[in-house]
Amino acid sequence: MALEKATLTFYKVDSCGLYKWGDHTPFLGDTVDILDDLLSWSLGKGVAQTATYQVPKGNDLLPSLLLDIKKAGNNYLLTLWNQTPTQQGSVPSVDPNSSVGSASVTMNGTKKGTIPGFATYFWFVPSEGVFACVQFDHSTTGHKVMEKYVKSFIDPFSKHVVFNIKADGTFESKGYAGHLSDKHLNLHPKFSSSLFRKPGNTDHILDNHAMIEQVVRKTNLEMKNTADKQLLQRMMDAFRRGINISSKLPASGINVNYQMPIDLTRQELEALIKDWEKSNSNSKVQWDDYGFKIKGEMNKIYWLSGSIARDGFDLDVSRQNAEVIDSDSLIHELNKKSQYILRLIK
Repeated sequence: MALEKATLTFYKVDSCGLYKWGDHTPFLGDTVDILDDLLSWSLGKGVAQTATYQVPKGNDLLPSLLLDIKKAGNNYLLTLWNQTPTQQGSVPSVDPNSSVGSASVTMNGTKKGTIPGFATYFWFVPSEGVFACVQFDHSTTGHKVMEKYVKSFIDPFSKHVVFNIKADGTFESKGYAGHLSDKHLNLHPKFSSSLFRKPGNTDHILDNHAMIEQVVRKTNLEMKNTADKQLLQRMMDAFRRGINISSKLPASGINVNYQMPIDLTRQELEALIKDWEKSNSNSKVQWDDYGFKIKGEMNKIYWLSGSIARDGFDLDVSRQNAEVIDSDSLIHELNKKSQYILRLIK
């Protein structure tokens, strides 16, 4: 066991179960029911047998498999394995110091019969109607992949759906458990969630949109990104710094903080906030934010990040290997510190 820094981002469960078209309340199932069902379904299965969906060509979603699911008390920990693309059994990687247009790519071999990828973790607290994406090493939460995985499990694999497997391997639904005689019952699976937004900064910003006099922008400009590099050069020229940024700069990028006057309608401001939340929902990066100065509130900046239920915690956990956190140690540590952690959503 060792202390490791984890970033937790909370989401509200908006829907979970089988729904009649147009209804907002599930006809069959709920979060506890579906997670209990997933736990039972996984028993005795090999990891390769746990795919619930196929990714069509042209889709950015990663395939995923169930690495583990645990229940402790009334909470659950779902661990997914996100598959990374391979080329003839090898994982390609690019040399970041090579030139655009002639980049050097290395093919890294993988052990035959294994599936390259990375683990993502989701702590469900049904009593609060929320779950948290738990991030350790990776910059992505895998949130959208998890949504797709659970939704695709609900139909056809949950206990509520009765189906046949046709000769071509596809599933043919026969109806729903307990309702097989109702030939007109047509349900569809739903699992959706949204960032848990704490009341406070965002509401105050929107309510006072007409009084906003300045916006403060914090962002990270990546020096390997040509557009970001050009933007930074223009900033240096504007400030008459006389700095040529073609000189060596950290590949991790440059943190930039600037402010400007702004005049937005409420609708434009809502769109900005929605876009920022979408781009930051899966990020651990703290230096990507909008702050708003409101007339009459001296030296006060309202940051959008102040409304997201996200924070870092030291968790005493063990690892199965360099990539995977032991799920028993993780769920028990999260449950042990739940009273402290759940203050984020109170």
